Amino acid sequence: MKDRLFIFDTTLRDGEQSPGASMTKEEKLRIARQLEKLGVDVIEAGFAAASPGDAEAIHTIAETIQNSTVCSLARANERDIHAAGGAIKPARSGRIHTFIATSPIHMEKKLRMQPDQVVEAAVKAVKLALEYTDDVEFSAEDAVRSDMDFLVRIFDEVIKAGATTINVPDTVGYSIPVLWGEHMKRLIERVPGSDKVIWATHCHNDLGMAVANSLAAVMNGARQVECTINGLGERAGNAALEEIVMAVRTRKDVFNCDTRIDATQIVPTSKIVSTITGYPVQPNKAIVGANAFAHESGIHQDGVLKHRETYEIMRAEDVGWNANRLTLGKLSGRNAFKTKLVELGIVLDSEEALNGAFARFKDLADKKREIFDEDLQALVSDEGYAAEHERFKLVSMKVCSETGEIPRAQLVFTDDGAEWRANGQGSGPVDATFKALESVVHSGADLLLYSVNNITSGTDSQGEVTVRLAQDGRVVNGQGADTDIVVASAKAYLHALNKLHSKRERAHPQV
Repeated sequence: MKDRLFIFDTTLRDGEQSPGASMTKEEKLRIARQLEKLGVDVIEAGFAAASPGDAEAIHTIAETIQNSTVCSLARANERDIHAAGGAIKPARSGRIHTFIATSPIHMEKKLRMQPDQVVEAAVKAVKLALEYTDDVEFSAEDAVRSDMDFLVRIFDEVIKAGATTINVPDTVGYSIPVLWGEHMKRLIERVPGSDKVIWATHCHNDLGMAVANSLAAVMNGARQVECTINGLGERAGNAALEEIVMAVRTRKDVFNCDTRIDATQIVPTSKIVSTITGYPVQPNKAIVGANAFAHESGIHQDGVLKHRETYEIMRAEDVGWNANRLTLGKLSGRNAFKTKLVELGIVLDSEEALNGAFARFKDLADKKREIFDEDLQALVSDEGYAAEHERFKLVSMKVCSETGEIPRAQLVFTDDGAEWRANGQGSGPVDATFKALESVVHSGADLLLYSVNNITSGTDSQGEVTVRLAQDGRVVNGQGADTDIVVASAKAYLHALNKLHSKRERAHPQV
């Protein structure tokens, strides 16, 4: 029998710390439902003490999810533990994940605590968390730069206090696989009672080795990997869930463990996370990139045609490629539309929301002959943006761009219901559109990113635009989708402006 490898997904917590990737409660719930469908063991739904909005989102996810454990992060203090405990209370299976820094530099410079105080705080946090759930995880933040003897001591104490999972994180992405594997092995050998807990690892990708480090830990006794969809996360990101899962499954000759992940849901999950967060997947990304199973070389093409396994170690369909085929068309009715949304794990809160989404579907069907699953995901995301309080909303626009002439844009949009007209010129139609909007809005925001991706194949595909704006230290992503990429760009810019005007503040768990 192979060991069970538990997959702990932190897309909704650590992934959300990517610049501009913050999500609404509804968006978090959509991703959580898809993670449950994927077969994730533990969903870290957020950091309850960060904000009332985060606590509410965790609570809603805890009420909804049935087949995955719902987890909240908490620093090792009473306020955070109480917030986490309240947030996960409705969960069928709930976990509190508490942590404290253990490296000398963090204890001295950040916590301003002595080692004895750190151990005391960790033990107290675990015991308090046990009042809410019998599933308590403890993490030693910056374990990679922590003293081995101190780690053994603090892990021993929290296991005695009742912790059931011990997480060893490479918080700053500093380690390399051979050292990280040895680090995990030595800890498991030296910590008393190590056989009573599940050992976990949480690696960051600052040196591009998060997945390799995680797998090295698995080969040396770790049986939980903390990861995110598409490797999303702050700085260079986290270990990518899809790479961990498929490495373990493909190399069964090396790893004596397997996950319960439904791999056919990997690509659909990747696309939902990309759409909602505004972080596109690079074409050459392993497993979920558009080129992951493409063969350009004639030699490779010939080999694959003769026998697939000459150059392919996995089947594209096994991870969800080609599974999301044509779904609906222009003549599809409201009931078929609703049924398809349910199949995709999309639940709209009201008949009004369903009617709005169906109307948008019909508009899209008039422009685009074939509607695919990805189109519906983008359409519902667009509907979700509209459902939020929108200070700015696009009414209509006209753009003129011709060779030898300066592109011009004319827009009509509303600002809290009041209608405004804007005109602008620029180096191209998108530049003219953004300048027209700024001529009225005067946000003063800096444009950090402008990205366009086609949602499906074909010249009539919807374009999905991501705009990242920064204003006074705050970074937000705006998304918009349309068969006309200039219209999609205007929608994305206005969506980003709406986010800048919503005062959603979140605490940072590492501060």
